[in-house]
Amino acid sequence: MNGLHKLYLVEGLPGVDKATYTSALKDELENQGKTVIFYKEGDLHPVDMAWSAYLTMEEFNEFIENILMIWEKNKTIEKEELLDRIQKEMCYEDSHVIIAYTKLHFPDKCYDCLYEDLAARVIYDGRLPLQEFTLLLLKRWRHFSKQALNTTNTVYIFECAFLQNQIFELMGFYDMEDNDIINYLADLIGTVSALNPKLIYLEPYDIDCLIDDPAKDWMQHMIYYVEKSNYGRIHGLKGTNGVQQFLSNRYRLDQLALDLLPSFVSSLSVSRQ
Repeated sequence: MNGLHKLYLVEGLPGVDKATYTSALKDELENQGKTVIFYKEGDLHPVDMAWSAYLTMEEFNEFIENILMIWEKNKTIEKEELLDRIQKEMCYEDSHVIIAYTKLHFPDKCYDCLYEDLAARVIYDGRLPLQEFTLLLLKRWRHFSKQALNTTNTVYIFECAFLQNQIFELMGFYDMEDNDIINYLADLIGTVSALNPKLIYLEPYDIDCLIDDPAKDWMQHMIYYVEKSNYGRIHGLKGTNGVQQFLSNRYRLDQLALDLLPSFVSSLSVSRQ
């Protein structure tokens, strides 16, 4: 591909400001005349399924029935507009429907119960058997690679999709050994090797500094995540101290992956304070 990177993977621990860096990267690539498609965590994503429900067709039809039942009692929005909001944040994949449920923006609180129903159908947090989880993700990455190769002058940016959301799941809920995690990551990045991926890792200035303010938007979510994870329960991790221990191990695995996968990824570490 003559050195052209068609896929950029922006990674780093929570709190290193990946969003700001990624926005600047997108602007830089567009200034070079490229068409850039940027997928954030939680978007209707071609490979990642964070914050996305994974429904069978039966579950999806039941979901639509429940929406229409609520709509019949309220009707504060046109039915066509309500269904259109869902259509824009969903896709069919084999015998399932994937919905980026945090992007639906239902108009009234009466629909809030539907968020809970969809959140219960994500594939993360150990809800799938390990083999089913890994095979599903590998299939999605492989499918994306084939589609991306058919685009011209288009580059893609993924945030958190390769290291963060994979290691969080495999370490946090499946208790996988280091070597097994690295081998899976090698298989995963191998599916997109034809896109000449470039991994940009934002190095933390100090892990302790990342968690020094419990009021940070992501901190309470991280505390909840760590405490409910198998890893957190096994090691008795609680509060911000538990998050610090969890992220320290996550950082160790990040570095191990960066050391052992250089043949797959053209990586670049960027220090962030």
